[in-house]
Amino acid sequence: MANHLQTYIDLVYEPDDIVEIRYIWPKGVPGGSAPHSMWHYAKDLLLQAGKMTTMNQKGWGVYCGVNPRRDFGLRGDKSVPLARNLFCDFDDIEPGDGCGRAEFLWWKLDEKNLPDPDLIINSGNGLHCYWRLSSPLTDLEKWGQVQQKLINTLGSDRSIKNPERVMRMPGFFNTKARLFKECFIIHGRLHDRFSRN
Repeated sequence: MANHLQTYIDLVYEPDDIVEIRYIWPKGVPGGSAPHSMWHYAKDLLLQAGKMTTMNQKGWGVYCGVNPRRDFGLRGDKSVPLARNLFCDFDDIEPGDGCGRAEFLWWKLDEKNLPDPDLIINSGNGLHCYWRLSSPLTDLEKWGQVQQKLINTLGSDRSIKNPERVMRMPGFFNTKARLFKECFIIHGRLHDRFSRN
C-alpha cells in the first residue's frame, strides 16, 4: 500500500510542507489513549510508513492534516498558513439499488456540474474527495467559505470545514470496526483503479 501513500503525498502536498500525522484510537474501542501527533516534511513522510503501519496494526487510525502546518509541534486552526486543496467526506454511504459508492459519487458530481476530483479515496466506510487548487489560498476564511459551499452543494459531512482538519490517510486500515477495512485510492491523476468509461 506504499504506492497509495506516495500518490497521496504527491497529489496533496508540496515537498517542504510540514504535515501533521495524528494517531487516533477509535471511539468505543477499549485499550486506547488520547490522540497524539507527529510532524514531518511531506518529502520525508514515506520514511515514516513503517511506524505508521505498526501503529495502525495495533488499532490506531492514521490521519493527516490536509493543510500544511506553520511549524513543527503546532496544532489548531491558527497553525495553518495556507490551503492547497478543497476536500469533502461522504461517510457511511450505501446508496443501494445496485449502485456502488463510486458510481453514486460520479452521479452526484455530474448532477451538480462540478469538476472531477483530483483524488478519490475509499476510506473503508465512505469516500473522500480532493480538488487541488490551481494556487494555494492564504485567506483561510475564504477557504472555509468555499469548503462550506462545497458541503452544501454535495450534502457531504458538515464538519469538514476547519483549516486544521485531519483526514484518514490511504495505504492503511480503517480501524473503527472489529474487522479492519482498507483505506485506498480509487481515483487519482497518478493512480486510477476506477474509470468512468
